Amino acid sequence: MADTTERIKIDMTPQDMIFALAKGVPGAITVAVGLVARADNGFMDLLMLDTLGIYESDIWMLYKDVCAQNLDDMHACIQATRLGGLADCTPAKLKFAIQNRGKGINVSAVRTAVDAHYST
Repeated sequence: MADTTERIKIDMTPQDMIFALAKGVPGAITVAVGLVARADNGFMDLLMLDTLGIYESDIWMLYKDVCAQNLDDMHACIQATRLGGLADCTPAKLKFAIQNRGKGINVSAVRTAVDAHYST
């Protein structure tokens, strides 16, 4: 896993933020750009990745292995951790899932919980 020193600074441009998180990993860059392109909270997702210490290839593995290449599911996992571990998606479990090809996280339950949270 990459170092966990926060990389995003207040004076960064969106492009700087993406490159700071991805550090040249093509898949991570693609995913970060995709998160920012989302209509809702793309930059918040980047900030949360930074806060959680999820960088470089871990960004790609979260997207590919945990979330089955679905940006909406990835957004839900990030938001679930931000909201206090909805559907038992805690920072520790999310990091475990990244390192273990998705084990320990029920992405469908996470997405349902996050959707329910925002629909109330």
